Amino acid sequence: MIRRPATRIELKLDDMKEYDEINKDQEDRHKQQTNNSNNKTTDPSSSSSSSAASSSSSGTGITGNGLKPKDLTTHERIGFVRK
Repeated sequence: MIRRPATRIELKLDDMKEYDEINKDQEDRHKQQTNNSNNKTTDPSSSSSSSAASSSSSGTGITGNGLKPKDLTTHERIGFVRK
């Protein structure tokens, strides 16, 4: 069996910037989701029918094309195009 040398991985400044942007976007989304969930639970004036409809649509965790939101972000990040 032929052994090959280890692959050299270089971390560039552009990669660090991209990582920081993605990390910040994810933190912002997380904060918005927590704020939205806190507002929904503490807002007594919202109608129960609209909250039930929103919970049933978001409860599945699957988008219209059959992928979970986490899968979509992963596909977007790696550049995967579904055919």
